[in-house]
Amino acid sequence: MIAFTSSLLPYGWPGNMAGGYPVTYRDIGYRSSEALFQCLRFDGDTEAQEAIRSAKSPLWAKKRPSHELVD
Repeated sequence: MIAFTSSLLPYGWPGNMAGGYPVTYRDIGYRSSEALFQCLRFDGDTEAQEAIRSAKSPLWAKKRPSHELVD
């Protein structure tokens, strides 16, 4: 059994919080699968997606929508 817990542990690299593994979806580059996932949550909101895509780490990509985009 392989458990995906921390990106720092063995087998952590395929997790969504692992940095350094960019992905491309519909010809748009994302720094991590977490950034892609968060962008998909904001379909059609280009401002939110750009804020997420500019995040330097998967954790910041996850936090950006809740901290910067709430009125």
